[in-house]
Amino acid sequence: MKMELLSPSGDIESLKYAINNGADAVYLGLQNFNARRSANNFNEENIKDYVKYCHLFNVKVYVTLNTNIKDNEIDELKSTILACKNARIDAFIITDFLTAKLVKELTNIPLHASTQLGVNNLYGAKYLEKLGFTRVVLARETKLEDIKAIKENTNLEIEYFVHGALCVSYSGQCLFSSMVGGDSANRGLCKQPCRQLYKNLKNNEDYSYLLSTKDLCLIDKLSLLEKIGIDSLKIEGRLKRAEYVGIVTNAYRKALDNINNEKLNYGILKTELKKIYNRGEFTKGYLFNENVMYNKTQNHIGEYSGKIIEIKGNNSVLNCKDFNEKNGYKIFRNNKEIAGGNFKIIKKLNNDNVLINYKGKINDIFRVTTDINQIEKISNVRKLLNIEIFAKLKKNQKIEIIAKYKNICINIQSEEIVEKAKNTPINEDDVK
Repeated sequence: MKMELLSPSGDIESLKYAINNGADAVYLGLQNFNARRSANNFNEENIKDYVKYCHLFNVKVYVTLNTNIKDNEIDELKSTILACKNARIDAFIITDFLTAKLVKELTNIPLHASTQLGVNNLYGAKYLEKLGFTRVVLARETKLEDIKAIKENTNLEIEYFVHGALCVSYSGQCLFSSMVGGDSANRGLCKQPCRQLYKNLKNNEDYSYLLSTKDLCLIDKLSLLEKIGIDSLKIEGRLKRAEYVGIVTNAYRKALDNINNEKLNYGILKTELKKIYNRGEFTKGYLFNENVMYNKTQNHIGEYSGKIIEIKGNNSVLNCKDFNEKNGYKIFRNNKEIAGGNFKIIKKLNNDNVLINYKGKINDIFRVTTDINQIEKISNVRKLLNIEIFAKLKKNQKIEIIAKYKNICINIQSEEIVEKAKNTPINEDDVK
């Protein structure tokens, strides 16, 4: 079975970008009971329409019910489950076993075990299978040999994160946000205190982002994931903007469709991924025993673009191959962010040098964090349906237009009656 590409959809726009750029499935949440409650989620009123929209493009929809449930929320939870049943979603992603019990009682919709259950070995996987789950979203900490064992000894589908933010806590099971502010990650309200500055008192070091992790990127490891039995490649990012979803989905779609193409340039794909979002350098994560921590920044630092080579009064000469006034840049000095924004070109010089309206210091580094050409390009990608359209025009009858797509047929008639032409008759091109 070909691996599935699963993209995040924190809102309607992100869902459309995911579909347009080649997602095989999307995962999303409704207003409550999902781990990204601050996203512009879907609701019981519109979920049916957007599931229909996804299914038109053969894209599956998985709904996240991946928070802990309180006793006084059971009736609301049942209502959400029934709304999703009515919408004909393809699966639920579940953390709470009460939720799993209710889904089984009220529907026959497949159960996918959330990564927040922390399953990382054969024993946990077998237990889930016994409870009726059909897929496990493995903990990011899972070892290679454990993935192979699960695939060889269960009938479970395996979903695995291949790109996006990592959590410093085990499988997202963290109470830090709840302890310091009352907003629990297990209720979808994490305020990410791990991304703040902290001081190492033992070594008396300066403040740094001691608990902040790099972003995961496994785009050049898909063939290995296929060999060990991964069924679904999951992209993190329901809180990211739609352009991010589109660009990351597009890159992984290219890699997946060319999985055995040795000439595929992963460097170009990684550059596109870095420009749209990365915290420090990417990591291959726990599966490949790579360091996941990066203490210099906790935010998007983009991709290297150029550096200042000369100061001229209140302006600077920047050596940068593709400088664009519309791009967004961040400036770093000694690995610390000191400025950012858009910068005007005073004069174009030779050898990729430009004089810009920035007074800095020699060797200040410019990193592009918003590439306007990249954004415009991804915004223009559209996935189209092959629809057959027929027109019937007969004298003294109404115009009839028939549109067909798979088992869907729409028939529309005009109010007007077709009359014999008094001058130039209508031709086929006019009808088209």
